[in-house]
Amino acid sequence: LDSLQEKIDEASDNNTSPDIYITGDFNYPDIDWSTKGSEGSGTQGNELLEFMNRNFLTQVVQKPTREENILDLFLTNVPRYVTEVQVAPTSLSDHHLVKVQ
Repeated sequence: LDSLQEKIDEASDNNTSPDIYITGDFNYPDIDWSTKGSEGSGTQGNELLEFMNRNFLTQVVQKPTREENILDLFLTNVPRYVTEVQVAPTSLSDHHLVKVQ
């Protein structure tokens, strides 16, 4: 997260904030996305939540992407541009496919 924060800081010149879109398999099953809280004693989940708060990021995937967990995330600081999020099974992976428009 530190190197990602550096890139965001570099892109945020002249006190302007760029539109940010970050996606991937973050693998934080301890985060409860309905409450935006981290269960258990894992600090990595808390670090991600702090990173998101610092950069005004919203996580828009609301359905499980692997078993009962939301592991594949789509983070953005402009959620108003997200019009639809679909999660569907695929034969290509043990994770579901996430489509964001």
